[in-house]
Amino acid sequence: MKSEFMLNVHGVGVRVEGPAKIVEWLRHDYGYFEGVASGVKLTVKADVAVPDLSKEPDVSASLYHEDYVAYDSGGIRYVVYFNGAFCVYEPGNSLMTVTASDLSVLYDVLHTALESKLGDLLDGKGLHRVHALAFTVDSFPVVVLLPVGGGKTTLALALLKREGVRLISEDTPLVSRDGRIFAFPSRLGVRNRDEAKSFEGNVRTFQRAGHGEKTLVSAEAFSDKIQKEAGPPYVLILGSRRSKGGLVFSPSGKFAALPRLLKNMILGLELPQALAYFMGLSFRENLSRLPSFWGRGVAALRLLNYSSIYSASFGSDIDQSVDMLIGEVRKKCPRKN
Repeated sequence: MKSEFMLNVHGVGVRVEGPAKIVEWLRHDYGYFEGVASGVKLTVKADVAVPDLSKEPDVSASLYHEDYVAYDSGGIRYVVYFNGAFCVYEPGNSLMTVTASDLSVLYDVLHTALESKLGDLLDGKGLHRVHALAFTVDSFPVVVLLPVGGGKTTLALALLKREGVRLISEDTPLVSRDGRIFAFPSRLGVRNRDEAKSFEGNVRTFQRAGHGEKTLVSAEAFSDKIQKEAGPPYVLILGSRRSKGGLVFSPSGKFAALPRLLKNMILGLELPQALAYFMGLSFRENLSRLPSFWGRGVAALRLLNYSSIYSASFGSDIDQSVDMLIGEVRKKCPRKN
């Protein structure tokens, strides 16, 4: 049975069509943004079937990745995944068609592809992702830069239990070129199901090949604790992990923050994006993306300029670390109205 739903992500319209179960799963991930925008910028079609690889052109590969190989021909990109999925991406028609014989494989590829293209389209609107955890304490915005595996999701789950705290994004808040921050809440993925106990009714499990089982918490579970938008000044935290104890918090500076923003935002090296849907099909198309990188740089410098910068090392006692962090923010920053 086929189904569809529409997304309105800060004015970027996306239509998703596919099997009812796939649409249900993607709605679980992106339900916060369900709605109709003024125009559809991307249509994603999904089908559970054995991929028809006869469509694959007889050309040399244009992109190689550990998960796929991509081939370009006639303004179309054909992405052949090693897990059995196949995507035909037509940039000129703003159309992405993904096929796989396994529902879980189909969902996994769709989620990554959709997140990649959303980031690309939001870049075009002047809203740029930064790989970070962002939240407010008494309406005062805080951005924590942490590497992959640094514990952003665990911190976010703990923060959501605290009074006076609202979540902007657990993984990819959006920064505009004038320095404002916008919400991008998606599902939270945790490996320990016990962490999601308080969200029962808004969770599902997903088994990803090579990554083990994850429990996915829908953003609808905490929609009443989402901060849609925030303005300066900010607290920008350069985060790291410690093996023991609570939080170690100290002042830092802009020169220390700049390399982290270069990696986490301007170059987007840790952003959830697949090159197959970000890299253009021609040299000219890639040149046309330079303004997006320029915009990321402008937004990053605005964020840097509007921030008080600190270093924070989070220990294994997450509750203690979170309580200490909230205390430090309240102590050092004026309460916003």
